[in-house]
Amino acid sequence: MPMTKKEDIQFGVLMCFCMFSVMFFYNLFLNGQLGHMTWLEGVLSYVLGFVIALLIEMYIVEPSAKKAASRFAPKGKKIYFILTLSICIVFGMVCLMSLCGYVVQSISTGFQAQSILSDYFTIFGHNVIMALPLQLLIMGPLVRYVFFKWMKSKQTAAI
Repeated sequence: MPMTKKEDIQFGVLMCFCMFSVMFFYNLFLNGQLGHMTWLEGVLSYVLGFVIALLIEMYIVEPSAKKAASRFAPKGKKIYFILTLSICIVFGMVCLMSLCGYVVQSISTGFQAQSILSDYFTIFGHNVIMALPLQLLIMGPLVRYVFFKWMKSKQTAAI
């Protein structure tokens, strides 16, 4: 786990960037938009989406997830806290980013279905099926490994 506030922000930005990148292209694929956007539309969508995801993660989801994880994670091993925190962050981000995606999709294409809740839960389900294993099995371990190797090399260079 990051030790300082600066490290916490750096780690959060790196994790958010990695998770958002995969989920962005996954959702483009799911919605049949991969290859149908102009390069400029894709870049603007990516940048705007990443900024929104980062702000949601830093100011809403992460603080709430840390409180929940410290309360509900079994005490004794750090891995329990990390896993609980990761699960809380995934569910929080999927809830809010699915809502953002649904709103953006509805604005651009209009409300096409009869049930807003049904549409939202479909988007939520598709996203959680991808995001949870991605975070727990791939991105979480990979980003932690890269981040701590980078931090270790920074500390060694400073000496």
